[in-house]
Amino acid sequence: MSQQTFKAATAMAAFERIRLRLGDSAAILEVRETAGGVEVVASAGRSRVGRKLLQPPPPKPRAVTNPVGAAPPPPKQTGSTPGRSPFLRVVGGRRVPTPIEELFRSLDFPDAVASRLASVAGTGPHAWDRLLGWLERTRPVRDIAPPPAGSPLCVGLIGPRGVGRSTVARGLAASAAMSHPGRVIWAEVGFPGRRLPHRHDLDVPIGVDRRTADSPSELRQVGRDYDDVGLIVVDLPGVDVHKPGEIDALTRYVTTAGRSFRGISWHVVIPASWSARESCRAIRALEHLRPHGVAWTFIDTVGDPGTPVATAMRTDLSPSFLHGDRTGDGSTSRGASWEELVDWLQRVSMPSPDEEPTTESSHEESR
Repeated sequence: MSQQTFKAATAMAAFERIRLRLGDSAAILEVRETAGGVEVVASAGRSRVGRKLLQPPPPKPRAVTNPVGAAPPPPKQTGSTPGRSPFLRVVGGRRVPTPIEELFRSLDFPDAVASRLASVAGTGPHAWDRLLGWLERTRPVRDIAPPPAGSPLCVGLIGPRGVGRSTVARGLAASAAMSHPGRVIWAEVGFPGRRLPHRHDLDVPIGVDRRTADSPSELRQVGRDYDDVGLIVVDLPGVDVHKPGEIDALTRYVTTAGRSFRGISWHVVIPASWSARESCRAIRALEHLRPHGVAWTFIDTVGDPGTPVATAMRTDLSPSFLHGDRTGDGSTSRGASWEELVDWLQRVSMPSPDEEPTTESSHEESR
């Protein structure tokens, strides 16, 4: 594969030279800042076939373990009570919390959610598999709906201020540019009274065309001014969910975007560092906009995986994307996966390597 180096004052100017010289199928291999501008190393003839756009990680074989405690399986019941899970065990009229339920409550799950999930999981070596299967059946992950014929894939992001919305927009656009053929547009939108700050060309992912709009009329122009596009990410301004005026302004933008981009799929952006109560409050403030799913940010820096699970249980709005903020280059953007979240819960339940293993008998004595 032959490589060529292009020098220019800005990255966008270098990309334009590469497009004219090597064609639209050129691959960008490296971008270097220099005293006089940038140097971009590119190559022609590299296939752009990659993994499916925003594909979640492949499933892993699940080990048959019970890391939350070696509680014995409940005895078989001869009869069943309508509406009652067979994994619940009642002793003397009072239910004994299972190890999984104790874990959920330690992660600040609401009591009703903790009890329900624990009753689904039960105890024994297949508890986590039962929980995973139930979540996948009852609250399936929200994949992006296919676009109308002749239209690009269009994803819209809405949410409160300061939740990493632009970070996840940038990451999704970068992932698409790396793995999906066709031009990628990142439409970043601001309010007329809160205009977008200047962004350096090097802050825009390679292969992504960033457009800006500070009013509904400018957003309409972006909707008319695209051709041969594979993905459009519409990044609407963040709002204070406690201020009806800002919610109304966001609603006008959503209406304009819906008319300008066919088949747009809206996703509420929520940080995984929030509590389930805060997350549900923000989602309910925006539910009239009919979001398709929840894009969770800061997912790689939060030690408590309970919020995405508890929020899905309380709002019936499943996760759609998971995004970390450590790199900002798209490498941590991916489609959501219940298996990944359940594995996360399972890892939290495992004892630290520094802790002494606790036998079942000593556990019972301590209780």
